[in-house]
Parts: sequence; C-alpha cells; structure tokens
Amino acid sequence: MPVQPSTGRFGQVTDNEAKYSEAAGVERRLLARFRARVLAQARPLAPRRVLDAGCGEGHVTAWLGSALDHSEVTGVDGRAEALVAFRARNPNLRAEEGDLAALPFDDDAFDLVVCTEVLEHLPDPAAVLRELGRVSAGHLLLTVPHEPFFRTGNLLAGRYASRLGSTPGHLSTWGRRGFLRVVASELEPVRWFSAFPWQGVVARPRMDGGGLGAA
Repeated sequence: MPVQPSTGRFGQVTDNEAKYSEAAGVERRLLARFRARVLAQARPLAPRRVLDAGCGEGHVTAWLGSALDHSEVTGVDGRAEALVAFRARNPNLRAEEGDLAALPFDDDAFDLVVCTEVLEHLPDPAAVLRELGRVSAGHLLLTVPHEPFFRTGNLLAGRYASRLGSTPGHLSTWGRRGFLRVVASELEPVRWFSAFPWQGVVARPRMDGGGLGAA
C-alpha cells in the first residue's frame, strides 16, 4: 500500500521514504531514470557548494554527494524527524532544519540549489523560489511531477481514483508551460528537461539577458 504524503510544519513533504525505499518494477526503473536525468543536469555545472532544499530523509542528497566530485553537499528540511533519518543515511553530509521560505543561509551561499519533488507540496511556491534564488550564486535545479502524465500513472496503478490520480499532499499541478511560468516569475529559466513522469528546469537567479531551451 503506497504511503500517502502529507506536509509538515513548513509545508514540506512528509512520509516520503517509501517512494525511494519500496519502489519496484516499473517504478524503480522510472526512479533510476529520474536520478540519471537529474545528475546529468547537475554534473556539467561542476558546483563546489550544493544545497538540497527540502532534502527529507536524504535520498537525493546521497545521490548528489556520491555523483558530484569535490562538492560540499548540504541538506535542509523543516522536519526534525526526517533529519534524524537523513543523518543516519548520510553521516558524512551536513543537514540543517529550516523553513524553505526563510533559509538559514547567507546570500549566494551555494553554487547549485537543488529542489526535487517539493514545490508541488507548498502553499506558496513562488515565495520559496524567491528564497532559493537568494541563496544561489550560480544555478538552481528544480523538479516537479509532469502533469497530466503523473496523475495518469497513478490512475493506471490503481491509486487515488477518488482524487482523479492526484497524490495526497500535492497542492499544485503543472504541465511544461505552467511550470516554466511559475519558475520565470522569480528566476531566470535556462532550460527545461524531461524525466518522465517528472519534469525539471535549470534556472539562474534573476538577471538581465539569458535564454530558454529544452533538453
């Protein structure tokens, strides 16, 4: 039985452990593809300081720590219980408790800010994007479910039929154009990429110029 996500004190995902630890079959293959696509976007940026915003129990943080050579990777999450699991899984990585809309870090503290599968759970994603941009001196890597494909996958798997496939805890749903629009409201999108049934955008803190592509 899939664990139904909910949200914690800062609106971040809770009960998300099963998504990574219990995936099997097609779901496991999709998660492996998602990991590969995220890391393919992150590696060329060669960041020295990386923040995993909304890190939860530290699965994605562990991917980043193992794949990004010579990078210092830090996690931040609003749930103390998730950080206990994070530190058990990643004893060599730093994690702090904090509100994504008021991060406990200086301006330009990180070369790369990663935020995966978090924004759709937040009541005010634009405010969080603004704060993530504040602490980024380089790039941001953001992912969310790609709708309507994610919901269709839930329905095909027999999940959340009464919600038309919408995962409990998801407060926003975005297709490609909608996600690019919300990112562009606070940041400068650089490129969109697919990690079906998820999608991602690499962005920069707001500045003049720049462009938008697809990968």
